[in-house]
Amino acid sequence: MDIFDQAQERDELFRDNALQEHFAKRRSRLRGSDGICADCGEPIPKKRLKANPQATRCVECQEKSERKGY
Repeated sequence: MDIFDQAQERDELFRDNALQEHFAKRRSRLRGSDGICADCGEPIPKKRLKANPQATRCVECQEKSERKGY
């Protein structure tokens, strides 16, 4: 794999992650209730929301999402 293939692969991962985040935020807004994980539908812990008020995923789903991207 040459440097151009590596760059293309990284670009695709970045794009996929950005799209996933976009649609997760959109799903969260469509549900009409803040504090609900966009992926699993469970409540996002209050401590997480206090630390990151824009969080759209619970800790577990966020970790899964990040592992997929790397």
